[in-house]
Amino acid sequence: MRYTGSGATGWEIVDLRGFSGNGIAHPNLVLASDDVPFVAYTDYANGTKASLMTYDPTPPGPATCEVVSSGNWNDVTALCHAGDKIVIPAGVTVVLDSDIEISGDFEIQGTLNPNGKTVTLTGSGDQTLTGSLLNFYRLTVNKTNKTDTVHIVGKLKVSKKLSIVKGKLISASDYSDVEILVDGALELTSDISVSGTFTNDGEFIANTLYRGFRRDDGANVDRRHSHSFLWLGH
Repeated sequence: MRYTGSGATGWEIVDLRGFSGNGIAHPNLVLASDDVPFVAYTDYANGTKASLMTYDPTPPGPATCEVVSSGNWNDVTALCHAGDKIVIPAGVTVVLDSDIEISGDFEIQGTLNPNGKTVTLTGSGDQTLTGSLLNFYRLTVNKTNKTDTVHIVGKLKVSKKLSIVKGKLISASDYSDVEILVDGALELTSDISVSGTFTNDGEFIANTLYRGFRRDDGANVDRRHSHSFLWLGH
């Protein structure tokens, strides 16, 4: 921020990079002999360690925003920025209290309660979701470009519907309904299980893997633009 004397407080925001992925305490500002500012502070996103930041005019890369306590998504990620890597650490449970968009990497070490909400993966460039169990209710891939790729590291489960609108999802695991639109692609890394409806108007890359469709609930499959399905159960 800088002081201009105008507006409600006289202060103007000039940069939103912030000092931390959570909050800080005890900030101290010092100017070096060449007038470069340094700020020392206690960083709550870094185990309350004493930290030092200096001014760098170059645009930053994505930061890591680690959730520090259990709660609703909009509360515990309030200090995260678009494009940040969001981490839910072990022992922390986060409940989705609204539909959300994630444009950076996402790692679940603890628990994400999908709570019947939709998570949409957006932004340009590749994106990675990491976790032993990545549990979603509705998951939509809607990247900026058709060539943008979402990588899954771990086990992905979508209990309601997976929609790939634009971009490629490289994954496997368990789904209910799957819909691949014309600018979307799904590439398998292992077998998948689909318990609902599979619709493909885009690209389905099986890599010679088996696709199992559980049909005990009357599900149906629309196989447009896809080939060589192996029925593992009926």
